Amino acid sequence: MRAGTRRERVENRNFMVGLFLPTMSGGWTVSHATNLATYRYEYLRELALLADHYMLDYLFAGGGYMPKMTRAFKFRDRMTDAVALAAAFGALTTYPMVISTVHILYRHAPLFLAKLGAGIDGISNGGWGMNVVCGLTPRSAEIFDFPDLDHDERYAAATEFVTIMQQLWSRDEPIDYQGQHYRTKGAFLDTKPSQQPWPLLVNAGFSEAGRDFAARLCDWIFILSDRPTDYDSIARRAADIKARAVRFGRTVKVCMHPYVICRETEREVNEVRDFIIRNADQETLEQEYQTYMGPQAITQSHRQTQRVREDFIFLGTFQIFGTPEQVVEKFIRLKRAGCDGVHLVFLDWVNDLKFFGERVLPLLRQEMGDTE
Repeated sequence: MRAGTRRERVENRNFMVGLFLPTMSGGWTVSHATNLATYRYEYLRELALLADHYMLDYLFAGGGYMPKMTRAFKFRDRMTDAVALAAAFGALTTYPMVISTVHILYRHAPLFLAKLGAGIDGISNGGWGMNVVCGLTPRSAEIFDFPDLDHDERYAAATEFVTIMQQLWSRDEPIDYQGQHYRTKGAFLDTKPSQQPWPLLVNAGFSEAGRDFAARLCDWIFILSDRPTDYDSIARRAADIKARAVRFGRTVKVCMHPYVICRETEREVNEVRDFIIRNADQETLEQEYQTYMGPQAITQSHRQTQRVREDFIFLGTFQIFGTPEQVVEKFIRLKRAGCDGVHLVFLDWVNDLKFFGERVLPLLRQEMGDTE
């Protein structure tokens, strides 16, 4: 890897702090308290510039293809493309990595994405990463005209896809590849990425096949907790994925996305949380809850159901709520549990990021030994 790339600077952190860009309308809050215009480029641009100002370590952009919705509350009905944002923000900023989500099985060619990624990596001075998504819903199979592979076979296909890209990024001669799902003959990439041997790859697989794929081929692994404040489940999952990587002769970083509500006092924190819950959009919440919980939605006790539904207003994110000092202490607990970084989720993204950058980030970096 060339000296001075964004990736080198970021991965030298003891604890990475990034931002989960709200590329979908409403971000991560199933409540009328949220801003449905978060997905607009002007809004995201302001966040990217703020992240650069505070020297956040990465910008992560989710992606997907949303069905047409008929409900009144347009939560997550609009989205700005993650790859386009990575190119724009790679040129706009100087510090953070720019990571874009790509559903690689949706009829993309490895050569096309390898060339596109190398271009963005050059624009961003070695600062582009791909979040490799291997999921394929029946609807996606229909609209992209791709075989609806069974679960583990998707990771077999993804392994072929990533292998071809890595060869294109790292070899100086044309490559031939004959796989079950992908084939190419004489493929060549003339302009290589700034990161060598290839750009950062990220994955969030949770199944056995998914975790093995991530540990074998990816560099950062995104995990979730079982419950919104369950540090033990984070420790188990971080240890599992790092042990898998060791078996493949590799090391990986583990990251997650906490929902942060931070104010000067606990009273203010509780007021924000209560405001979000009071204004939850029940129709959208019920749809998301039923989809997520499936048969469990009708078998849980009333008390447990209410608790899960309340947490689901924050879409199952890990909850880091408190004063600046309390928030820093909770991040330290995440680090001790094996988490190497976080990409932050907020309600009022612009103002909350400003508050975090001024009041929390200096304390956090001091505690983590990441002062400049």
